[in-house]
Parts: sequence; C-alpha cells; structure tokens
Amino acid sequence: MSYKCYIEVTDYPQNKKMDKVYDKRLKYIKPYAKGKGLDIGGINSFTKIMNRWLGFEVDNTEGDIDYGIIAPSQDYDFIICSHIIEHVMNPLVVMDGIHKCLADYGKVIIFYPTNIRQLKWNVHFHEIPTYDMKNLIEKAKFKIIKWDKERFRGSCFGIRPLIRKLFSVEHIIVLEKL
Repeated sequence: MSYKCYIEVTDYPQNKKMDKVYDKRLKYIKPYAKGKGLDIGGINSFTKIMNRWLGFEVDNTEGDIDYGIIAPSQDYDFIICSHIIEHVMNPLVVMDGIHKCLADYGKVIIFYPTNIRQLKWNVHFHEIPTYDMKNLIEKAKFKIIKWDKERFRGSCFGIRPLIRKLFSVEHIIVLEKL
C-alpha cells in the first residue's frame, strides 16, 4: 500500500517525485517497525510520512551526530538510519551510538547510496564501498541479517536524476547486535 494513503500529497509537494523511493523504503521498514523506534537525524519529510504510515511516533536524534547519538531514551526496538552514514565525518562514532541505543533484540535498518563509478557528491564525506561497509559493521559489533541493493530513484526528469539512475545504487542493510 502506498504511503500516499497516509498523507496529503499537497503537504509535501517535493515528495511527488519520491513516490517509488518512499514506497520501497517503507516496505523494507515495515517488518521491523514494532515497538519503540528511533530515526537517526532531525525530523524531515520522510520521518513525517513514516510516522503517519506506521501509526505511531518515531523519535529523532538531537544535536550533531558527528559527536555521538543523543536520543530521548535508550533500548529502541528498531532504529532507522536513512542516508546519514555517508554525511558524517566518522561513521564508526554513529554506528557505536546506534549500538548503545538499540535493545538487545532490536534491529537497525540502514539506507545508504554508493555510486558505481565513485562519483563524489559535494555533500558526502564518504562513498562507502561494500567491503568498507562490512568492515564498519563488524567493528561496530553488528551482524548482517539482510543486505539488498536497489537501483531506484524518483520518476523525475533532469540531469541529476539521470546520473543517479545510471550510476547510483542504494544499499538496504538490516542489522542486529552480536
């Protein structure tokens, strides 16, 4: 079921281009979204959509996550880290913070892009290849439950969306504590 059933599209006009992306992300989140949840980063349009779609509020972190995760509470049942890991200076600090906030039986869902030809975008500090991401996960003391790769972007026209469709892959990783 599309997230459009849960929001008024006029509330978020920029999301008209993101229908396919949000639908697929929500489908990945749904099996793990039980109990208390945390979304890494500030409140954004996807957080609002996810809250309405899930039917309950997901907490968000506060402050600069480069220095650690500041969450309203601990022991979250699921944590979502959507397109954050490539924007921070030290991804291991973020992964350690996630590890501390996650309940022993909880799951982490990470979405992050890689560019096939390693085209570096100005806003990304890191382009994390699969091998490096596996090492990061291991150092943060997580184990991989599921790892998918998708090539999906919004259905809009332009040079940047075309470049993303041709060269970019989105990784979806589900983790749990070791």
